[in-house]
Amino acid sequence: LYMAGYELYRIARYAEALPLYEQSLAISKEIGNRTREATTIWYIGLLYKDQGDLTEAEQYMSRAMEIAQEIGDSSSEGWREELGLLRAGAGTSLNNLVKKAYAKGEYATALKYLEQLLTLYQKIGDWVGEGTTLNYFAATAYAEGEYATARNYLEQNLKLMRKIKARAEEAAISWNIGLIYKEQGDLTKAEQYISRAVQIAEEIGDSSSEGWRKDLEKLRVEIKSQ
Repeated sequence: LYMAGYELYRIARYAEALPLYEQSLAISKEIGNRTREATTIWYIGLLYKDQGDLTEAEQYMSRAMEIAQEIGDSSSEGWREELGLLRAGAGTSLNNLVKKAYAKGEYATALKYLEQLLTLYQKIGDWVGEGTTLNYFAATAYAEGEYATARNYLEQNLKLMRKIKARAEEAAISWNIGLIYKEQGDLTKAEQYISRAVQIAEEIGDSSSEGWRKDLEKLRVEIKSQ
C-alpha cells in the first residue's frame, strides 16, 4: 500500500495516492511499526505540500519528525531542515494571503488565515511572528468596531512583549491600548496606558516620546476638566 501510494504520488496522482497512504498508516500503527508510521506521515505531508496546502503539510511533517526523534530514526536530521524551510514558506504564504484579504476589506477571510498563522508561530516558538499576528487580529477587530476584542488581542501581545523584553513594542502596544480606551471615553484607563507608553519610550530614548508626551498632557487636561 505504501509503495503503491508512493508511485501514484511520484506521478502527481495525489487524490489516488492519499487513501493508499492512509491505509498504510493505519496498518503501521496497528502493528507498531513506528518507522513506517513516521515515513508515511512524512509523505502525506509532502503530498499536501505539492498541492500547495502548506498548513496541512506542516502538521503532518512536524508529526513525522516528532516520531522519528522519539525512536531515534536518523531521518529526523534531514527532515528538520526541510520542515524549517516549509514553515518559513508557510508563514510567508499566509502573511501574503492576510495582506491581500486586508486590501480587499475581506476581514473574515483575513481572520481565517491569521488563525493558521498564529498556530504556526506558537508551534515553532516565533514570538516576534506571534506578536505581529496578534496585532493583525487587533487591527481587524478594531476595523470592525469590536474595541473590547481589539484590546484583548493587544493585551495578549503586551504580555508577550514584556516576556521577551521588547520594550519599544511594549510602549507602542500600551499606547494603542490607551487610544482605544480614549476613543471609548474611558479617559482614566487611557491615561494609565498612555503614560506607561511615554515612560517606556523616554527610558529607551524612543523619539516617539516627544509627541506622545504632548498628547498625554492634553489628555490630562481633558480629565481635569470633566
